Amino acid sequence: MFPEGGNLIDGVNAVVAFKATYGNELPEEVSGKVMEDGHEIAAIHSIHDGMGLFALCPYNGKNYKVVLSDGRSWLKKRLNLTLSATNFLKKYTCFNTSMDDSFFHSDNWSKSVVQRFSLSISYRIGELKASVRKAERTISNDDVKGGGNSGGESGGTSE
Repeated sequence: MFPEGGNLIDGVNAVVAFKATYGNELPEEVSGKVMEDGHEIAAIHSIHDGMGLFALCPYNGKNYKVVLSDGRSWLKKRLNLTLSATNFLKKYTCFNTSMDDSFFHSDNWSKSVVQRFSLSISYRIGELKASVRKAERTISNDDVKGGGNSGGESGGTSE
């Protein structure tokens, strides 16, 4: 990922370029989506030789994730591959806390790595062959055939 200008700034619209390569460093055509806190905010796809771009307005404290798919199916559409990156825009999250009392003052500072990259591989081993069968028998409801107040008897007239 290559943000325009080299950095992403909180609340400022930016263009982010990307280049996708396969294991042998050859370009790979990909498509996918950019997620912000679990919601899709941009669809992405490579334009030429695995390269493309997308617009992003990053906000501090939000989690960003890119889910890529190369659009290929392997082994008769049984093998799926998903690559994702979470918080790829920022390596660390800093936590600062301060507490004051009449007897003491405490400042705590910590820095945690929040970047995560994952590769998910799934393989479908079977096929669903069950189907919904239509019932062969029907229910006969005789109590509505005659009409009137005949108590479910069929037909009949009173004279």
